[in-house]
Amino acid sequence: MNVNITKFQILNLNKEEVHTIYQSDRFYLAMDWDASAAGTSIHEGDYFDITLPDNMKFPSGTTAQDFDLKDVDGNVVAKAHVTPGPGDVGGTVHVTFTKAVENKYNVKGTIYLAAQFDETKIIKDAENVFTITVNSQAVSGSVIVQGAKPLQDEPLAKWGKPVPGHEDQAEWNVRINHKKANLPNAVISDSLSGGNGDERYIEDSFKLLEVEFNEYGSIVQEIQTIDLTGKLQLAPDGRSFTINLGNVNGKQYRLYYKSTYHAGTVLKNKATLDASSAHEEISYSYQSAESGGTAGGDLASKIKLTKVDGDDNSIPLKNAVFTVTRPDGTTFELTTGADGTVTSGVLVQGTYKVKEKTPPDGYELNGNEYTLEVTPTGGALKTICDRPIKTSASVTKRWVGPEGGEVTAHLLADGVDTGKELKLNAGNNWTGSFDNLRKYKAGTATEIVYTVKEDPVANYDSDVVGSMSSGFTITNTNTETVEVSGAKSWDDDNDRDGVRPASITVNLMRDGAKADSKTVTPDPAGTWAYSFMGLPKYDPADGHEYAYAVTEEAVPNYATEVNDTDIVNSYTPGKTSVTVTKAWADANNRDGIRPASVKAQLYANGKPLGEPVELSDANGWTHTWTGLFMKEAGKDIAYEVKEVSVPRGYEASVAGDAKAGYTLTNAHEPEAVSIPVVKKWVGGEGGEVTIHLLADGHDTGKSLKLNAGNGWKGSFDGLPAFEGGERIAYTVSEDAVEGYSSKIEGDASKGFTVTNARGDKPKAATRLPQTGDAADASALAALAASGLAVAAGALLRRREG
Repeated sequence: MNVNITKFQILNLNKEEVHTIYQSDRFYLAMDWDASAAGTSIHEGDYFDITLPDNMKFPSGTTAQDFDLKDVDGNVVAKAHVTPGPGDVGGTVHVTFTKAVENKYNVKGTIYLAAQFDETKIIKDAENVFTITVNSQAVSGSVIVQGAKPLQDEPLAKWGKPVPGHEDQAEWNVRINHKKANLPNAVISDSLSGGNGDERYIEDSFKLLEVEFNEYGSIVQEIQTIDLTGKLQLAPDGRSFTINLGNVNGKQYRLYYKSTYHAGTVLKNKATLDASSAHEEISYSYQSAESGGTAGGDLASKIKLTKVDGDDNSIPLKNAVFTVTRPDGTTFELTTGADGTVTSGVLVQGTYKVKEKTPPDGYELNGNEYTLEVTPTGGALKTICDRPIKTSASVTKRWVGPEGGEVTAHLLADGVDTGKELKLNAGNNWTGSFDNLRKYKAGTATEIVYTVKEDPVANYDSDVVGSMSSGFTITNTNTETVEVSGAKSWDDDNDRDGVRPASITVNLMRDGAKADSKTVTPDPAGTWAYSFMGLPKYDPADGHEYAYAVTEEAVPNYATEVNDTDIVNSYTPGKTSVTVTKAWADANNRDGIRPASVKAQLYANGKPLGEPVELSDANGWTHTWTGLFMKEAGKDIAYEVKEVSVPRGYEASVAGDAKAGYTLTNAHEPEAVSIPVVKKWVGGEGGEVTIHLLADGHDTGKSLKLNAGNGWKGSFDGLPAFEGGERIAYTVSEDAVEGYSSKIEGDASKGFTVTNARGDKPKAATRLPQTGDAADASALAALAASGLAVAAGALLRRREG
């Protein structure tokens, strides 16, 4: 059949017209064809052939052998088959029309084929001409074919190409170290990006060859295949790898590997060469070249109705029922399909009326009537819009806690952001509405589920409740938190009495009610502290700010004082007193050696406490230490008292205890003397006589009975030597003996001899006077004089001795 080529181009893989293409690149051979000269006479099975350029290749492994030519509605209007020539050079394209071409006129379309240059038939670095032929009509196009250039110090190169027979794969080639550099510790790494994101390297496709390149980078010799065991590391996700080449001493390599691929997508790949002395990166994007094309035409003697969404004409609507009135007044119905279109059968020429009878689900009925003209050479096309049923959604803002600033609410349809938003603020009383919203999903009776969300507001949590019918309420609850913390201190003299507990319980009070509690113990450093973290600052019910306080559960033996959030527990350690009394066992200081004062030292647990105190007659030889702690580190303190220095001549002893008091006794045995008395008789012995002892001239009340039975001898024993610190002057006297005179000789130190002589007129008995005895006054005077003389002599001798 008669077809013309109206346009012929050579395009790159992005389908862009270019003037230069590298000799080994793939590209598109693109053309526009026109069969409109056939009018409406094209029928199913009609065809045309295109002869392809004989200096291009159309490899069956990379160029689709069969592909469809479709109209804008996706209908296959024609089918194309490529038959490559010998060696895939040149060939033909055979295009056959389908039933979809029936009753159409102005039929035309496009074809694009994946192609490569036949490098044996092109002139490199020059403009080359390429010719296609249809019905003996030759159409030509040209492009400059760029040839290979000698490589200059190339460290790394990379490219991708299709895998024949596997549209779902891509092959990658890496040229390594063409420059023959020395690369210590060289590592090749590679990663995929782009595509659909699920592409993976094919693990068993890796092949590394040591080769020799020529100056253009082509392999002239394969030296050896490198074993990749232990060298290749593929990432767990399969989208990256590394190969450790070790020390590359001027060697050249070619690396081959494959990945999965989705036809038509752009898959990017980046290779990196790292060594101790170099870092190189190179990227390559691979896209397959897919053959295809289009075909279409206009209707003849038919009505084609297209139903679309009134808000978005790109949305086709199915199940719209139209009543069509013929020129003769009869009617028939047309119902749109899934693509939103419906085409009538062949109609007689005339004027037709079209009106919608039943709208698609979710749309308002279009009440307009449309007039269409049908002719044998032209059909009638009409696009009719229906307005979707609309609804609205109100939004109210509520604050828990301090009212914030303006917020933004977003509308979501079935969970997807619609791009619509509301600004809510105090000026609009925190209310707004999303209006003119589509109620149903396009072309269905399924209601769209609308929700709202809010841009985050600092220090607030957002909660949305409600529905389209009731409206939405967005509640922002202030999430600010506070910390209630404090220090715990003890006023108990460092737990002197050992009654401090190992732990205490602190209660957190919120608005006067217990909200939490914590057991508090000291840290390793002995510090007591507590903290309640992350406490809500505001009441979510009404938004008021909470009032926090702390209390402490009662601690036995302690009083509690809370200062803001710091807690002080007070305890007064038990105290006692210790009394010391000085006692003297020295016959009331008879010897006169008692000191005027002594010092006593208080001891606590064996250690002196404070300074010594002085005990003397002035304080009654007693002292009381008061305000003494009963315990130290929880244990009873042992108090005792000792005399600082015991006076010479005394022996010290301690009696009592801390509770009853201590008595420090200093004992001194007064000096005692014995005074012997001998009785002598001159002129014959008399009878028993009585000798009296006098101390400082005073009768002591002591007496001796001397007689023949005791040999006229006796002794006053155990007599104190001193009185009030003064030595006592002892003398003796004798009761008068009838017929004898009495003579006393001696002293207290040597003893006394009392001599009685017969015949001498006896002297009156010497005795102490009684009070009021005047008759003996003269005798007393004489006796006193005599006694003093004797005593004085005795004392003198005693002191001299």
